[in-house]
Amino acid sequence: MKYSWLLIFLAGLNSTFGNILLKKSQSKYSFIESLISLEFISGCFFYLLNVLLFAYSLKYLEVTKAYPVL
Repeated sequence: MKYSWLLIFLAGLNSTFGNILLKKSQSKYSFIESLISLEFISGCFFYLLNVLLFAYSLKYLEVTKAYPVL
């Protein structure tokens, strides 16, 4: 698939957004409150997208090439 590298790039972006949102959720709330915050839930959603995009791209790319780019 010719879009496999684009999927890797998008997976990396989703991972970045997820990290930023998780950091925001931990700095604004206590730990328990953060688990139900919009930032935490959104961060988990972006991580899920990351995993799905990366897993699909591995159908067409080797892990040894895809993972370092991610």
